[in-house]
Amino acid sequence: MRSKSRTAAGSPGCAVLVFTLLVTWKRGRDMVLRRLRETALPLAPFVTALLEDPPLRVPGTAIFMTPMPTGCPRPAAQPQAQQGAARACVILNVRYAEVPYVPADDQLEMMKLAEGFYHVSSAMDSWMTSTFPRPWRNAPAAWS
Repeated sequence: MRSKSRTAAGSPGCAVLVFTLLVTWKRGRDMVLRRLRETALPLAPFVTALLEDPPLRVPGTAIFMTPMPTGCPRPAAQPQAQQGAARACVILNVRYAEVPYVPADDQLEMMKLAEGFYHVSSAMDSWMTSTFPRPWRNAPAAWS
């Protein structure tokens, strides 16, 4: 009589391994996001410091991604005394909408924080996963 052989994908050990991996990843991601929120600088003091002591500017555009819509990522706020700050610095927050489609007018919100510093919030729907640049078509003109 033949015994049924189990494949690796069908074994309970594989399911436990995948489950453990995913739970560990989620827990670690939550810890990193919590740490980022705790150490994030509020935008208001950052803008005030920029207006009081504007940094030296160098050509180019720097984009700093952040998961928080109201915080400033550390690399954007660190002193740029030796390298200087890019002519256009963008703090980018991408959020995923809970709807299948976000109208074009609601996909991109830009706010000028100070001369050459912008906060951009982009809303992505489930149809935009492969076409992320779509809301950015007119953005570079606003940064100059």
